[in-house]
Amino acid sequence: MNSFLSRIIPILAAFFATISCGEKDSGLRRQKDGTRNFFGDTAPTLEVSTLQNQMASGQTDLLKSFAGGEIPWQLWDEKILQTATEAQLPIMVMACSPLASTSLNVLKELEASPELRKILTESAICTIVDTRLNPEIGKLSFHLSNEINRSTAFPMAIWLSHEGLPLAWIPIGASSGKELERVITGALAMVNNIWRESSDYAVENSRRDHEARQLRFAFPNPAEKPQSNRNERFRKSTRKLSSLYRAADKDLDYIGGLIPTSSLELLALGARSGLLNQEIRDRCRNACLGVARQIITGALRDPLDQSYFYARMTEDWSLPALPKNLRSQAEVATMFLKIGYLLGEDKLTREGLNLLKKIETHWLPKSIVALSPDTGENSADGFLWKMETLTEILTPEEIELASPAFGLDTDGNIPASADPLGKYYQLNTLRNTLTPDELAARVQQPVDSIKTTLEVIRQKLLKARQAASPLFTEKTMILADLVAVLEATITRASCTGTDADLASAIGMANRLLEEFRDSEGRLLRLKNGSANNATAGAAEHSAAAYSFTLLYQRTLDPKWLTLATTIFDRAIETLLADNQLLAESSQDEEIIPLRQHNLSMIFGTSTLGFTDLAAARLHALTGTKSYRSILDKHASILDPIVAESIVNHTDYVISCAFGDPPLLALVHGDPKNPTTQNLLKALNTPRQLPFLAVRPQQDAQGLAPLPDIPAAEDQPSVLLVRAGKPLGNAKTPAALTTLLDSLIATSKR
Repeated sequence: MNSFLSRIIPILAAFFATISCGEKDSGLRRQKDGTRNFFGDTAPTLEVSTLQNQMASGQTDLLKSFAGGEIPWQLWDEKILQTATEAQLPIMVMACSPLASTSLNVLKELEASPELRKILTESAICTIVDTRLNPEIGKLSFHLSNEINRSTAFPMAIWLSHEGLPLAWIPIGASSGKELERVITGALAMVNNIWRESSDYAVENSRRDHEARQLRFAFPNPAEKPQSNRNERFRKSTRKLSSLYRAADKDLDYIGGLIPTSSLELLALGARSGLLNQEIRDRCRNACLGVARQIITGALRDPLDQSYFYARMTEDWSLPALPKNLRSQAEVATMFLKIGYLLGEDKLTREGLNLLKKIETHWLPKSIVALSPDTGENSADGFLWKMETLTEILTPEEIELASPAFGLDTDGNIPASADPLGKYYQLNTLRNTLTPDELAARVQQPVDSIKTTLEVIRQKLLKARQAASPLFTEKTMILADLVAVLEATITRASCTGTDADLASAIGMANRLLEEFRDSEGRLLRLKNGSANNATAGAAEHSAAAYSFTLLYQRTLDPKWLTLATTIFDRAIETLLADNQLLAESSQDEEIIPLRQHNLSMIFGTSTLGFTDLAAARLHALTGTKSYRSILDKHASILDPIVAESIVNHTDYVISCAFGDPPLLALVHGDPKNPTTQNLLKALNTPRQLPFLAVRPQQDAQGLAPLPDIPAAEDQPSVLLVRAGKPLGNAKTPAALTTLLDSLIATSKR
């Protein structure tokens, strides 16, 4: 089957199956006498030829990059539905991502083709959606692709009725040339024919399909049942994840192409938890270290600037997907800080510290949130290197050093198993195979000399990359970007325990509040004052609430607890759906009227995972019943799913490490007292914090009342309590660490 047929047949089959089902429904039957136009005899009140390109008002650089095009791209907002109604045409959405160079290239090719421009502009209201700005559309693209048994690929074309309901769709991906022309013209011909001949059928069936799709996304409220055993879920799931480790190639089965930050964090927690026996804990440790080493030494880590590509293109670690983004840098930094501290591996902790420093000195000052090669996803220029190209840039002496340092090979270093068609034959990705010390020992040169030469090599190759491969740079920051950086800075403060790093985390939190919270206290997706701004989604609210909770536990400043609960309560107020789950966007801001709940880790994270992290800790601190209800709802939905597929839900299982009932650390003493501060530092390390909640021993506004417990002494101390039962008291950081080890790492709960 040729590539066009393989792409178009599934969507044709899916769409015509919908239409044929409609024929069988007598309630949808229409007379076949030419009156099958949904709009009846009413003439359109808008000529598409009068539409102007609106992308100059786009909210991101990706959208603005198409402002000069001849296709009259319309803004993605509620007005587009009215435009489609007046023109009596469907809407064609191009769902794009700045992390897929193909999105840029495909749309540029559409713009460059007079034939494609003509059929696009005459047959539909055209719009571009940046899935980074509207993640709910990215998630919908994933679900729609699944419905036709296709992998998600951006750009993705989605045709909507004037009511915002999907009519047809097709992932386009890296199509180009004649293939792209056939895909677009074939799909347009099908959609246009259905709309022209049977727009009433198209609209009616899109409504029916929408209702069925919503039922799949909207989980019913479960009957009353005993609370889920979160400790047991953590134990079983972590053990199962550790069994997926393949020691031969140092990888985990089924984890996909994104960097598995949550999976490694869960394995590191498993290596610490007394809920697992020593054999499983050792297996968790080995798996975590093995995969982490592959991430650092493989091609995902760019040795030219020490940042990370966001994903891999092959099943092994030899070929990265070339774009990078701020959010994934922050998530990787946080992951290395956590697992390094949990496992006592200073090299991993240093990697996290260095990456976060890179974020603060390069990404944030230059307002860079995404980088993507303009020349295409698979361009060899500047990222994939032939040895003959390298020999033109580097001296023979430098080549002699670069070859072992970066794992270079004359015939290319991408194995045939990862490239069976030989597409990348004789091409090299740059690896991080040897440390300077290891390289110095191999070539018998001083380490300082090696470091100096490697820096010269890096600068030469960076200069060559910049000349050969122009980069598309997205500079529009969204809330999700800054929340990820905030968690990284909080994690660094937890690792180092320094006042400077804590001040940096607090400064980042204040920046988030200043830039992304409006006068009514709402969190916004874009910075204050941005046009067409919208309330942030459930994931962003939950992640922000979780970060503010972490700051409260580190400082015991009630300001942060108030902010965390206020933000989480507002999320419940504006984003809670009828089935008591937080939705991806507020209902009054949904152009496509579909209430989605991201329960599996689509594109690396899940909304339910973020929400569970926040709800669990806030419930432990405040005792709020609505938070408990959310936790129970998550358990009723996720527990059976997690049992079947652990790798898609590791962020939720990380939350289960917190336990139920949770361990409470009750701090007695003035938080500004140096002794109390040292106790807070000991409680808030990544080694302890995932397993406990920290609060003052005395009752205070916003905190749940405590049961009768022993009276605190005059000097600072920490009392550990679970389910109202005192488990031990400590007055020094050393005694506290010993006590926590006995409760977390050496005993079952």
